[in-house]
Amino acid sequence: HLPKKRGFRSLRPKLATAALEDIVRLFPEGALVTPERLVSVGLIRGSAKGVRVVGNVKLNKKFIVRAHGFSTAAARAILAAGGQVVQL
Repeated sequence: HLPKKRGFRSLRPKLATAALEDIVRLFPEGALVTPERLVSVGLIRGSAKGVRVVGNVKLNKKFIVRAHGFSTAAARAILAAGGQVVQL
C-alpha cells in the first residue's frame, strides 16, 4: 500500500532564482538576459518553470532583463542603471 503524503503542497510552480550580482558578473553591458541565456551560462537549471531575479546591488551596467518575476529592489536597480525590466 502507498505511504500517506503529509503536509501541504502548493500548486504554484517554483521559480528558479537568479541573483543580480551573478548576472552582472556573467553578462556584458547591454546584454539581453533571458531565462534561456541564464540556463546556458549555468546560473539556473533548465527544468525550472520560470525565473525570478533577486538582489539589491548598485549596477554599473545596463541590461535588458526578461524574467517571470523580479524583487522590488532588483527591478529598481536595473531601471536606475538605465536598463529595462520585461515581465514574462
